[in-house]
Amino acid sequence: MATLKQIFVTIAVLALFGLGASQTSDKRSWRWCCTSQNELDKCNDVASTNVNGRFLPITCVLILTEGRYACVNAIKNDEADVMILHSHFIFFSFEGLSVVGYEDYGMGDSGYFSLAAVKTENEHITMCTLKNAKSCHTAIGKSAGWNMPMGTLARHHSLSSASIDHFQLYDPFQASCAPGANNARYALKLPPSPPNTEKGKWCDLCIGDENGNHVCDRDADETYYGYGGAFRCLNESAGDVAFIKNNVIPDEDADRFSLLCKDGSRDHPSNWRSCNLGRIPSRGMIMRKGDDKHSETLIDALEYARANMDRSLFTRGSMLWSSRATFRASTHETVRDFLGEDYFCNMVALVGENIQASGCTSDPLQCPTE
Repeated sequence: MATLKQIFVTIAVLALFGLGASQTSDKRSWRWCCTSQNELDKCNDVASTNVNGRFLPITCVLILTEGRYACVNAIKNDEADVMILHSHFIFFSFEGLSVVGYEDYGMGDSGYFSLAAVKTENEHITMCTLKNAKSCHTAIGKSAGWNMPMGTLARHHSLSSASIDHFQLYDPFQASCAPGANNARYALKLPPSPPNTEKGKWCDLCIGDENGNHVCDRDADETYYGYGGAFRCLNESAGDVAFIKNNVIPDEDADRFSLLCKDGSRDHPSNWRSCNLGRIPSRGMIMRKGDDKHSETLIDALEYARANMDRSLFTRGSMLWSSRATFRASTHETVRDFLGEDYFCNMVALVGENIQASGCTSDPLQCPTE
């Protein structure tokens, strides 16, 4: 049995998809890393499909153990060449890697933005006055609903505290619904707080399914899970503030809600581009650092395939790549540049690293001095 249960499937590549420049490239094909049999099947089908006399320049590698982190290690160890990853995985794996491209959902390399929303009638709540508020989160560990808001608060607290060398995840909330908080797998992501119910305060506002079961589960069995769930938690007045993304509040209801800005002000939901908690980067295409100089050939080939291949095949199951994205080459020189300072520094704060030693010296909130 091969190392890490790897299965290498060789596909004849008759020609590169795309541009004449590829004819002088010394990289004739790339090994795409797959983490499931379904991904492998799709990869094989796409790579073996002739479109206008061209074939996608990839072979497919299946790694069945440890999911995406095993694929990352395979790329680092020259057992695979490329895959597309969520920014969360990129942050934890970026040493030795380059982000050579990204999925564009209509906002360049910005996937979406994290927002803090309140009901307009609750005039006293701002990002600087969250103490004793009740919070609605999409789930523990999710980008817009947890990592960005809690990372923002952690950075602000660390930089405004005398003990900046010590990690302390600031927690101003009196009660919350943060699906997954009762799961031991996510316990380390929580601020330390004494439980005031058998679920702990991070599950206090969660309600489970229609029968009251699965309370605080990190999936759709919990009514307040996800973007729609966190917004419903706010809309039903279970919580005072919901952490969501920029396309969740319906236009017809927008006047009933306000956004909390990082300078302590508030704004209308239509102004989310200037009033948000930060950008969550798009999913990125990663390769080994130093083995990425011909990556634009592959990116051009993927974009050609997306535009010309049978859509039901290329977008099947949204596996390997998003079904709604175009592919773009990244112009960022480093992984940190691609992730952006807000995202990178918030993640640094959440994992307990010294934010100043990491160069994260800018306070994300501009709150009056207490």
